[in-house]
Amino acid sequence: INLDSKKNICYILRELNDNYSKIRVRKCNAKGEFLKEFSFDGALPDGGDLGGDMTSLLIDEQDNFYLFGGNSSFYRLNYLKFSADGKVLKHDENPEHLLVQRTFFNSKGEIVVNGLVDGGGLNIYSAIFIFDKDMNIKSRQYYNDKPFYLISAITENSDGSYNMFINYLANHNPGFIF
Repeated sequence: INLDSKKNICYILRELNDNYSKIRVRKCNAKGEFLKEFSFDGALPDGGDLGGDMTSLLIDEQDNFYLFGGNSSFYRLNYLKFSADGKVLKHDENPEHLLVQRTFFNSKGEIVVNGLVDGGGLNIYSAIFIFDKDMNIKSRQYYNDKPFYLISAITENSDGSYNMFINYLANHNPGFIF
């Protein structure tokens, strides 16, 4: 859920009878009255499937929409950008196994994507990807030296660095570490 420049509420919706590749975003006013729905076929030109689980929605100052998620079968990083009038500007799938947890714009206007990487078996760790607004990946940071850690929150400092709050996932009583 996010707000556009006019304070309209926008959210990702998945109908029970939607096919796997269907991507929907609905817009309503502050009173919750329906205004518009954007609907996309998430199939990629190469036959890949961009649909699945779009879990994060960002909206920039020009009311462009940025959706991030994953193919729930393979946890591939999927992303879609479209304009305020619904024109698709970019959609793609990245073969990296990143299960998106949260996204936000940093102070430079870049998109920060945090998620969990499934490296196979018990090889699970966190990662942070930085995208520009054209949806190009600028950098990747993997935290595979700390297996079984899951980033639960990120804050940005005035110098552009980040604080990560992480949970340890190796037992049934996760601990909180800063």
